[in-house]
Amino acid sequence: MLFREKGFTLIEIMVVVLIFGFLLAIAIPFYATLSSSVKKNACYANLQVLDNTLARYNIDKGSYPPLADGSPLTDFEPYFVPEYLKRLPSCPQGGDYTYHLLGTNAYFSCSIHGNLPKK
Repeated sequence: MLFREKGFTLIEIMVVVLIFGFLLAIAIPFYATLSSSVKKNACYANLQVLDNTLARYNIDKGSYPPLADGSPLTDFEPYFVPEYLKRLPSCPQGGDYTYHLLGTNAYFSCSIHGNLPKK
């Protein structure tokens, strides 16, 4: 009777490594896309929080925060912290949030992701 040693052959190990390589080749691009999408959605959630805070400010004060020279405002913390927010949210990808006031329309935008998408 022939005796066979226990263990895996080199071919079996190479097949398993090849399968893992294919799985990683599929998973890594998917993860990168998913990560970017999650950060974008988190930014939109932060913009929604800022817009809701802006609406509360308008209800309490009867107007939106003023703009000195009509240009967009990036330092809006004195208007909202600590009365409406504990701290200002920040963009997960490092963008800057900007406050805009156009007539009676006030909104926030992100330097990376833009405005909130319309529903």
